[in-house]
Amino acid sequence: MQPGRNKGLYHHIRQTGWTYATIAEKVNDLVERATGRRGLYTEESIRRLVNGSVSWPQLRYRNALCRLFDTSTDELGLIDNRTSRNTTAREVDVDRQEFLRGIAVASALAALPRPHTQPDMRRTAPSRPRTVGIEHAQHVNAWAGVFRQADDAGHGLSEGMSAQLHLATQYLEATMTPPVERKMKAAVATLYRVVGWSHYDRGDHATALQDFSEGWRLVSDDGPWWLRTALLTCMARQAIYLDRLDDALDKLGIAAIRADKLSLLRRADIAAVKARAFGQQGNRRECIRAVIEAESLFAEAQGEDHPDLCEEGFGAYYSEKLLASDLAQGLFALSFKRGIELEHTFERLATARSLSDEHARSRLLSTTQLAALHLRFGDVDEGVDLATSVLTDAKGTTSARVVDDLRRIYQLTTTPRIRTCAPVAALRTETKALLSTL
Repeated sequence: MQPGRNKGLYHHIRQTGWTYATIAEKVNDLVERATGRRGLYTEESIRRLVNGSVSWPQLRYRNALCRLFDTSTDELGLIDNRTSRNTTAREVDVDRQEFLRGIAVASALAALPRPHTQPDMRRTAPSRPRTVGIEHAQHVNAWAGVFRQADDAGHGLSEGMSAQLHLATQYLEATMTPPVERKMKAAVATLYRVVGWSHYDRGDHATALQDFSEGWRLVSDDGPWWLRTALLTCMARQAIYLDRLDDALDKLGIAAIRADKLSLLRRADIAAVKARAFGQQGNRRECIRAVIEAESLFAEAQGEDHPDLCEEGFGAYYSEKLLASDLAQGLFALSFKRGIELEHTFERLATARSLSDEHARSRLLSTTQLAALHLRFGDVDEGVDLATSVLTDAKGTTSARVVDDLRRIYQLTTTPRIRTCAPVAALRTETKALLSTL
């Protein structure tokens, strides 16, 4: 029987445009880098791989080929004829089908109509496979995307997140090629970040910090810069919330240390978080400087074509309204405490209120702050109307941040300036009643 042409490898070679001789030299370079001894591949060696005469090269050459084309042995069409291929294929297929069934469960959970539903996914979690490929990393990224969308919209899926994170970490123990390992680490780190953010929003700060730290450990050495930045900005946001401002600014400094590797939009995100830190610090000059920097970078980023914008759909995700919500957080601290920059804060909070249901939690947080600002410095009737709408939207919330903002509104209704107003008295009673249920 004549050997079959290796279409996988041939396809990857055609995409690069390299000659067989060039590929052989690059493989030999990678072998030398990994083992200290130069490889012995020639143009004929590559030709024999392509025509199928050799289907399973030695380990050092397999690893080098996987690194060179940044993919797996499966994608390169490399097959070990010495083992029972049918048995292996069945095992891997079962693993993948179980994982796909899990994905279907997550998609259904994300669509649940009741935000406070907390499903138990432990019974549906697939078992750990012995071998994983690129598609497993893609599935972990898909889970992270589903959970992030559900969390942004205010859906409570924390148990499902934890179950899937446990499974994803087990994948790191499976057998995989070096390129797959890099992608898997990035995927699991992304999931750690999403789960950590959910714990942070619920007020479980110790678990959130542990999640963020585990994600950082996976990518801190050679992970993608956009992901390192995303983890650091999440940790910085948490540190700001906990009033650990020096820690937050240190992390933001690390996030921006290689700004040349980041898109302008991600740099705008870093600047927006800086505005939060300086606003909480009471540093008006630096807060305004960071606001201007963020808005300038955002404007400059329009039409930008940078690879990291495709990651997690960030180019479409970080909209002008979401930026306004971010910047309003920093300005709010200045305005509420000192009564300064009120016009700019009112403007940005009003913009953030028009966020879609996909960002329901950010919209709710912006509305509570706008209500608080009106009750303290602005139109009291407007503040009451906004706060009343918040009470409706916040029923059943699991967000500790929203609850903290509701407590602020309640405290404001007791201030001498407005507490005797009939609408304020009614708001105070309704707010107290809601807080007793959360």
